Amino acid sequence: MGTTTLTAAGSPVREQSGRRVQSGYSLSLNGSSAYISVPDARSLQLERTNAFTVVLRARLRSTSNNLLPRFWEKGPHYLCVMGDSSNPRFREVALEVQNASGGGNTNGGATEYWGDTRLQTNRWYVLAVTFDASRRSKQAQIYVDGVPEAMTTIYPWSGTLFATAGKPWVIGRRTRDLARQLDGLVDWLVVYPSVLAPAQIAAIGNGSRPAGASADWEFDEGSGTTAYDSSQHRNDGAIVDGSYAAN
Repeated sequence: MGTTTLTAAGSPVREQSGRRVQSGYSLSLNGSSAYISVPDARSLQLERTNAFTVVLRARLRSTSNNLLPRFWEKGPHYLCVMGDSSNPRFREVALEVQNASGGGNTNGGATEYWGDTRLQTNRWYVLAVTFDASRRSKQAQIYVDGVPEAMTTIYPWSGTLFATAGKPWVIGRRTRDLARQLDGLVDWLVVYPSVLAPAQIAAIGNGSRPAGASADWEFDEGSGTTAYDSSQHRNDGAIVDGSYAAN
């Protein structure tokens, strides 16, 4: 969604937040070597506000190419899909977040939040997740195509988010060893440093961009190895082995 055009000199013309139309390209990730890496920036450090919203549009070719394919990851915090076909949660989406203390539950302070929709391959979805570390319960909410999921929390949450300073924002792979690859297409991904209301999340899925985004990658370049961020923060990313597909 959205369009990033090139001037005659080849420099990007970045669109500002607002209404976007369905056009342009999506970025294809091959499930093995392709990903996007965005350098760390203050605007992407989730622990600074202890709350966030991330919304993306994606179409998976496979949900079983590895255990937990990553949609995105920032330090120990990530959104994934269950890729183990023997697991009762196969094809369901989960957020995992790590608290700063490394304690408070039997999982070393890491909490899992699971939705209940089983994603199908070769189908576009708008996937959103909100998280608020200050809440005493129901800290996370996953949305699929604007509809809130029935959530399950595994290992209770307490405290504040683990610091991510110095860690890149990665789309399509795990940071530590570049494993957990995503096999599919990503049309766009938007990050906010706060919890958006359900109506705002639905609006994003329909092409609107509320003000205040930390990053907005539209993947509409069509060529090259840079994913340009059209938010005011200019959190541009490096594309590794990705290819473009026309929408």
